[in-house]
Amino acid sequence: IRNDIDDVVKRLRPRLGMGGTTELTGWARMALLLQQFRITHVSEPNLGSNNPGLVVGEVEYSLAGLRPAIRAEWDQLRPHDVLFLLTIESPIKEADHQHDPTQDVKSQYGVVRVRGVEVDALFDQSGNCMTESKLVEDTEVSTADTAGDRRRLRVILDSAQYKADMVKKADSSQGDVYKTFQVLVRRKPKENNFKAILETI
Repeated sequence: IRNDIDDVVKRLRPRLGMGGTTELTGWARMALLLQQFRITHVSEPNLGSNNPGLVVGEVEYSLAGLRPAIRAEWDQLRPHDVLFLLTIESPIKEADHQHDPTQDVKSQYGVVRVRGVEVDALFDQSGNCMTESKLVEDTEVSTADTAGDRRRLRVILDSAQYKADMVKKADSSQGDVYKTFQVLVRRKPKENNFKAILETI
């Protein structure tokens, strides 16, 4: 997983822009720029646990400008697929910066945090559900052609990690880390089945 994320970050070529914000000057087939991410539901802890019983979020992104084959790959996301949200704060100002193999990608390109999410359902620009859902029973999957370029994913987060992030936020001046994500990363389906395999053991 780390190698795949490292490869994506190098291809995105993050640079420190004039306004002090990170700009992605490259392109990666397995990554998209987020348009929005938000937490939509946090349930009460289950009996005997301090962590939320369920944490649900929504990811919004656009497929505009992508070749048909790559659009199709993103539209093939299905429930239980694992994706990654990245926050990058690049220290690199030089446009012609060359990768230094003696440094790790995290420190060289300013990868601040990575969080994994599990896909529950995918919606098109008109709100048509393109997949089944495990959170909403009897979800009606649209048979119509997908509408528009915008997509919305309903995702499930790691409740223990979410709890740890909220505790850290309360104990420090750190802002809400869930408002900092810029990049959505997927992996090849054959390499991204580890969760499904673990659940069958």
